[in-house]
Amino acid sequence: MGYMWGRGEPSAELDGYAGALGISVGSMVSENLALHFDMNGANAFRSGLSIEGSEDQTYNAVFQTTGVGLGVTYYLMPANIYGTVGVGAGWLYTTAYARVDENYVLTGYESSNFGPSVTVGLGKEWWLAPDWGVGLTGVYQFLSVNGEDLGKYTVDAVHNVTVRVSATYN
Repeated sequence: MGYMWGRGEPSAELDGYAGALGISVGSMVSENLALHFDMNGANAFRSGLSIEGSEDQTYNAVFQTTGVGLGVTYYLMPANIYGTVGVGAGWLYTTAYARVDENYVLTGYESSNFGPSVTVGLGKEWWLAPDWGVGLTGVYQFLSVNGEDLGKYTVDAVHNVTVRVSATYN
């Protein structure tokens, strides 16, 4: 659960409550340090669209991000608190729905090119078994799509802040 927002031209603003999912696969390279391959995505479920300062009520744009990259996580023991950082590439999808007689009808779908992304997080886990931990992680993610043209507007950058449930097998 969280919040996602994007900015672009002409003074375009997308924002909304978001859901996110991330999967990391890797290994511990020392006692408290893990290296991993990351896959993640976020989706703004109820996004609003503002162009040049006014809310556009004629359609609703849902936007989604997807990313891949490499990350490092460091655990502070014995508290089992960790920080994680990832870098990689991602892209943005927007789906437009026009309002027709109190209903929304799919009118378009756009996808950006790849752009650089950065993810940072801070979390806490509790051990359930000798090899399994569960916890909560606060995550911030930034994705630059460098003025990608999405029809009526462009998007330069997308941000999301989420709280995620974590499960770790070690």
